[in-house]
Amino acid sequence: MSEHEILCESCGQRLSGPDAVCPVCEAQLEREIALAAEGAYRCPECSKRFDQPHFEPWPRGAKWYTPRQVKPICPHCRTFLWDRENPRLPATFIWILAASSLVAYFMVPSGYEKPLIAGLLGIYCVALIRYRWRYKDDSRERFARDEG
Repeated sequence: MSEHEILCESCGQRLSGPDAVCPVCEAQLEREIALAAEGAYRCPECSKRFDQPHFEPWPRGAKWYTPRQVKPICPHCRTFLWDRENPRLPATFIWILAASSLVAYFMVPSGYEKPLIAGLLGIYCVALIRYRWRYKDDSRERFARDEG
């Protein structure tokens, strides 16, 4: 190879001069930019757009015996996302409802436990609906960065 031959750092194709732009890499970058501008949702981390998030087990790299859950991630930067439209209720709220259901079942006189548990289930449903509809403003901003 001669000293004057210049190659593209990305794909290794020969370039005509030191200021020349590789046509193959330029076309690939244009495609990526066009794809980043399309999509229903925007990633809060990289600001690229996507139609559907990918899903990945969380936490990453956990041992086989560690409990894991599946969370949505950005298909571009692989950042974990929090779905505002289908949120998780806080764990403390769920534990309080579960504990109060047990207390209601064992402490309330016979015949009243079923309506009381139905009422607690109604509270759970109302809380879930309220929590979900809180973020109905902008569908493009459906996903936020998951800090947990």
